[in-house]
Amino acid sequence: MKKFVEKLILISGKDSNEEVVLYGLETMLDGVVSIIVFIILGLAFDKLLYTVLFLVFSSLITRSTGGYHASSRLGCGVITCILFYIAVFIPDRLQSCLSIELFCFLGSLGIAVVWLLAPVVHPDKPLSTQLTDRNRKTARVLVSILMGIEVFLFERCTAMAIALWINQIEVAISALIGWWAYHKKGGAYYEEENGNPCD
Repeated sequence: MKKFVEKLILISGKDSNEEVVLYGLETMLDGVVSIIVFIILGLAFDKLLYTVLFLVFSSLITRSTGGYHASSRLGCGVITCILFYIAVFIPDRLQSCLSIELFCFLGSLGIAVVWLLAPVVHPDKPLSTQLTDRNRKTARVLVSILMGIEVFLFERCTAMAIALWINQIEVAISALIGWWAYHKKGGAYYEEENGNPCD
């Protein structure tokens, strides 16, 4: 991979940081491989639609809402696999036992979390004020529209409504955990933002 990056930089004729280009390519490759693996799993278990919903939520919606980021590739992989399993295999199991009242109540809590916290930005990857405002508005609109679609679908196509709902709840939980991890009193990021109280 390193030799490929060296050739790519040489061909481009630009003075680029080899490590940055290598990191970018590895990140893209990880993303592409993950998508392919999840689609193959979705096809193998006859859960392609739920898999596509999961991929859309995990790649598009979390761009606006932000959320928790694992500190290692292994941690990220484990968390992603757990979220994938829940999003793809649980909707059919909840179909017969989830009431519309509980569905709406938990969905409303998820919306409230996103409205209050989004975007949850990792301290190492800050956003400009303009981008933060845009992401906040986008996240609020998306989760509100999605909840409306979920409620509409609940009586018509319950499994689909629950699949959307689970993804939305996962996004809200990620936002809540990310906010807590990055801003809790005594945490490393809290001390960086607010100064160490012992100084």
